[in-house]
Amino acid sequence: MKRELHIIKPATKANNFEIELIECIQKLKGFVADNIISFSVFFYSKDKIQYDSRMLRIEKELSDINLSQIPFSIISQAPAETSIVIELLYSQEDVNIERKTWQDTNYSLIKHNYGTELIVAGIGKKSNSNSFRDKAETAFLKISNILKLENFNQEHIVRQWSYIENILELKSENDQQLQNYQLFNEARNLFYSGKQLPNGYPAATGIGMKYGGLLI
Repeated sequence: MKRELHIIKPATKANNFEIELIECIQKLKGFVADNIISFSVFFYSKDKIQYDSRMLRIEKELSDINLSQIPFSIISQAPAETSIVIELLYSQEDVNIERKTWQDTNYSLIKHNYGTELIVAGIGKKSNSNSFRDKAETAFLKISNILKLENFNQEHIVRQWSYIENILELKSENDQQLQNYQLFNEARNLFYSGKQLPNGYPAATGIGMKYGGLLI
């Protein structure tokens, strides 16, 4: 399956989130929804209050144009020149993409001549726990459940991106000071523990973000 990566930016650098958001959404509407594999929205927020407000605005705009069931992530990571940017993975071919949702997580099954691909995004976005360890363990449990539901397992994972709030922040746990990244990796190791991985661990990237807990 031939695919393209598109970076959607506002038409003008307005230094105004509302204007830049609408311009990005208008460009996003120009793509055929059935051929969108997944996308990520990166945006700037100065504090937690603004983060929550802008997150809701982005979710509403996506819902209004019927894209909220496509696998996507909304990531608190400031773009270089504007307040919002959308990274879109798009199929150049007409393919059979089956959209599904498990609990609060969107995923797609893409069937083609080479087999079936499972694309998942936004895992962990609705966690209410204050414990980062709980956030990470719950996120990996969701991954495990979706894999089992679709007859996949850990050895089938090819690539993973993990966005971690305040990635180097230290948390006290059992008289130890542990980074969020360390807590995440402990949960990840537990997820793969005892599993058959003939090709080793999948390629993975851990990236910091300002707010949002954890997104995989």
